[in-house]
Amino acid sequence: MPFLSEKWISDSKKLLNELKRWEETEKQDRLDLVRFLRLTVYALQRSVMRWMELANNPDMLSRLTHKDLDEINQKLLKFSQSFIEYDLETTKVGNKKGLKTEKKPKKEKTRKGLFYV
Repeated sequence: MPFLSEKWISDSKKLLNELKRWEETEKQDRLDLVRFLRLTVYALQRSVMRWMELANNPDMLSRLTHKDLDEINQKLLKFSQSFIEYDLETTKVGNKKGLKTEKKPKKEKTRKGLFYV
């Protein structure tokens, strides 16, 4: 099964050990905290992308029982809700501190398919 490959498991264990090592490090300066933030977000992204591979693979999903799917959904639902609640809280705090993201400038609308000489 590609989703549960040995390399994926090995790499995930290494990443988890790295996260634990960072967590146990004392007296971290701001740069260390930024590095840890990047590592943590990378770990989340990596895992979510792998979950998307599973969710988009009917062959893999067909191998899971109804109970398996229910357990996975319940666990991920709680995690997702908690993460989104945290995201909202930190976004509000960031907005109060002036950390709003800049809006992208709007592109000019052009007529597609027309060619002028």
